[in-house]
Amino acid sequence: MDLLKKKILEQKEKPAENQLGEQTTENQIVISEAFNLNQFENVYNDYILVLDKTAKSRVSSFLRNSKFKLLENSIVELELRSKLELELLEEQKLDMIPFFRSGLKNANFDFTFIINTDLIQQTKKVSKQDLLKIMVDKNPLVSELVQGLGLELEY
Repeated sequence: MDLLKKKILEQKEKPAENQLGEQTTENQIVISEAFNLNQFENVYNDYILVLDKTAKSRVSSFLRNSKFKLLENSIVELELRSKLELELLEEQKLDMIPFFRSGLKNANFDFTFIINTDLIQQTKKVSKQDLLKIMVDKNPLVSELVQGLGLELEY
Protein backbone atom coordinates (compact mmCIF):
# COMPACT_ATOMS: atom_id res chain seq x y z
CA MET A 1 0.00 0.00 0.00
CA ASP A 2 2.81 2.40 0.90
CA LEU A 3 4.57 1.50 -2.32
CA LEU A 4 1.44 2.44 -4.29
CA LYS A 5 1.15 5.81 -2.52
CA LYS A 6 4.83 6.46 -3.20
CA LYS A 7 4.39 5.75 -6.94
CA ILE A 8 1.37 8.04 -7.11
CA LEU A 9 3.30 10.87 -5.46
CA GLU A 10 6.20 10.35 -7.87
CA GLN A 11 3.80 10.52 -10.82
CA LYS A 12 2.39 13.83 -9.60
CA GLU A 13 5.84 15.34 -9.17
CA LYS A 14 7.20 13.97 -12.45
CA PRO A 15 6.65 16.28 -15.44
CA ALA A 16 4.15 14.93 -17.94
CA GLU A 17 4.67 14.89 -21.70
CA ASN A 18 2.17 16.61 -23.90
CA GLN A 19 1.22 15.61 -27.47
CA LEU A 20 4.41 17.01 -28.95
CA GLY A 21 6.69 15.37 -26.42
CA GLU A 22 7.37 18.58 -24.52
CA GLN A 23 7.53 18.28 -20.76
CA THR A 24 4.93 20.20 -18.83
CA THR A 25 3.93 20.41 -15.20
CA GLU A 26 0.58 21.24 -13.69
CA ASN A 27 1.88 24.54 -12.34
CA GLN A 28 3.53 25.62 -15.59
CA ILE A 29 2.81 29.19 -16.64
CA VAL A 30 1.29 29.32 -20.10
CA ILE A 31 3.02 31.78 -22.38
CA SER A 32 1.25 33.41 -25.28
CA GLU A 33 3.86 34.67 -27.68
CA ALA A 34 2.87 36.86 -30.58
CA PHE A 35 3.28 35.26 -33.98
CA ASN A 36 3.52 36.55 -37.52
CA LEU A 37 2.14 35.37 -40.84
CA ASN A 38 5.31 33.44 -41.70
CA GLN A 39 5.26 31.48 -38.46
CA PHE A 40 1.58 30.71 -38.91
CA GLU A 41 2.12 29.51 -42.50
CA ASN A 42 4.87 27.15 -41.35
CA VAL A 43 2.68 25.58 -38.66
CA TYR A 44 -0.29 25.55 -41.07
CA ASN A 45 1.72 23.63 -43.69
CA ASP A 46 3.03 21.25 -41.02
CA TYR A 47 -0.53 20.52 -39.95
CA ILE A 48 -1.56 19.78 -43.54
CA LEU A 49 1.32 17.30 -43.78
CA VAL A 50 0.18 15.64 -40.55
CA LEU A 51 -3.34 15.32 -41.97
CA ASP A 52 -1.97 13.74 -45.15
CA LYS A 53 -0.09 11.16 -43.09
CA THR A 54 -3.19 10.33 -41.02
CA ALA A 55 -5.45 9.66 -44.02
CA LYS A 56 -7.43 12.88 -43.64
CA SER A 57 -6.67 14.09 -47.13
CA ARG A 58 -10.15 15.52 -47.58
CA VAL A 59 -9.65 17.99 -44.73
CA SER A 60 -6.09 18.72 -45.85
CA SER A 61 -7.31 19.59 -49.35
CA PHE A 62 -9.84 22.03 -47.84
CA LEU A 63 -7.09 23.65 -45.84
CA ARG A 64 -4.73 23.79 -48.84
CA ASN A 65 -7.38 25.65 -50.84
CA SER A 66 -8.54 27.92 -48.03
CA LYS A 67 -7.44 31.49 -47.68
CA PHE A 68 -6.68 32.76 -44.21
CA LYS A 69 -6.32 36.10 -42.54
CA LEU A 70 -4.68 36.98 -39.23
CA LEU A 71 -7.02 38.93 -37.01
CA GLU A 72 -6.10 40.60 -33.76
CA ASN A 73 -5.93 38.73 -30.44
CA SER A 74 -4.36 35.57 -31.91
CA ILE A 75 -7.36 34.67 -34.05
CA VAL A 76 -7.08 33.37 -37.60
CA GLU A 77 -10.00 33.54 -40.00
CA LEU A 78 -10.27 30.70 -42.53
CA GLU A 79 -12.31 31.34 -45.65
CA LEU A 80 -14.22 28.25 -46.77
CA ARG A 81 -16.22 27.42 -49.88
CA SER A 82 -19.09 25.35 -48.52
CA LYS A 83 -21.09 24.22 -45.52
CA LEU A 84 -19.56 20.76 -45.89
CA GLU A 85 -16.08 22.21 -45.42
CA LEU A 86 -17.36 24.13 -42.40
CA GLU A 87 -18.84 21.01 -40.81
CA LEU A 88 -15.70 18.94 -41.34
CA LEU A 89 -13.41 21.64 -40.00
CA GLU A 90 -15.63 22.22 -36.97
CA GLU A 91 -15.16 18.52 -36.15
CA GLN A 92 -11.42 18.75 -36.83
CA LYS A 93 -11.06 21.94 -34.78
CA LEU A 94 -10.65 19.97 -31.55
CA ASP A 95 -7.44 18.48 -32.93
CA MET A 96 -6.33 21.63 -34.75
CA ILE A 97 -6.34 24.06 -31.84
CA PRO A 98 -3.84 22.21 -29.59
CA PHE A 99 -1.51 21.64 -32.54
CA PHE A 100 -1.48 25.32 -33.49
CA ARG A 101 -1.29 26.56 -29.90
CA SER A 102 1.73 24.39 -29.30
CA GLY A 103 3.39 25.17 -32.63
CA LEU A 104 2.89 28.92 -32.28
CA LYS A 105 3.50 28.94 -28.50
CA ASN A 106 0.31 30.89 -28.05
CA ALA A 107 -2.32 29.64 -25.61
CA ASN A 108 -4.89 32.15 -26.88
CA PHE A 109 -4.80 30.98 -30.50
CA ASP A 110 -8.17 30.23 -32.10
CA PHE A 111 -9.80 29.80 -35.49
CA THR A 112 -12.91 31.37 -36.87
CA PHE A 113 -14.49 30.04 -40.06
CA ILE A 114 -16.46 31.94 -42.67
CA ILE A 115 -18.10 30.73 -45.85
CA ASN A 116 -17.37 32.93 -48.83
CA THR A 117 -20.39 32.56 -51.09
CA ASP A 118 -18.46 34.18 -53.95
CA LEU A 119 -16.27 31.06 -54.08
CA ILE A 120 -19.23 28.73 -54.50
CA GLN A 121 -19.54 27.74 -58.12
CA GLN A 122 -23.03 28.40 -59.35
CA THR A 123 -24.43 25.84 -61.75
CA LYS A 124 -27.68 26.07 -63.58
CA LYS A 125 -29.58 23.07 -64.79
CA VAL A 126 -29.96 22.88 -68.52
CA SER A 127 -32.46 20.54 -70.13
CA LYS A 128 -31.28 18.14 -72.81
CA GLN A 129 -33.26 20.07 -75.43
CA ASP A 130 -31.62 23.35 -74.40
CA LEU A 131 -28.20 21.72 -74.41
CA LEU A 132 -28.82 20.40 -77.91
CA LYS A 133 -29.88 23.89 -79.06
CA ILE A 134 -26.69 25.35 -77.62
CA MET A 135 -24.63 22.73 -79.44
CA VAL A 136 -26.44 23.42 -82.73
CA ASP A 137 -25.84 27.16 -82.30
CA LYS A 138 -22.12 26.51 -81.82
CA ASN A 139 -21.87 23.98 -84.63
CA PRO A 140 -24.62 23.71 -87.28
CA LEU A 141 -23.34 20.27 -88.34
CA VAL A 142 -24.82 18.87 -85.10
CA SER A 143 -28.26 19.62 -86.56
CA GLU A 144 -27.45 17.50 -89.61
CA LEU A 145 -26.21 14.70 -87.34
CA VAL A 146 -29.42 14.76 -85.34
CA GLN A 147 -31.53 14.65 -88.53
CA GLY A 148 -29.32 11.88 -89.95
CA LEU A 149 -29.99 9.80 -86.86
CA GLY A 150 -33.70 10.35 -87.27
CA LEU A 151 -34.11 12.35 -84.08
CA GLU A 152 -36.44 15.30 -83.73
CA LEU A 153 -34.99 18.69 -83.10
CA GLU A 154 -37.46 21.14 -81.61
CA TYR A 155 -36.82 24.86 -81.55
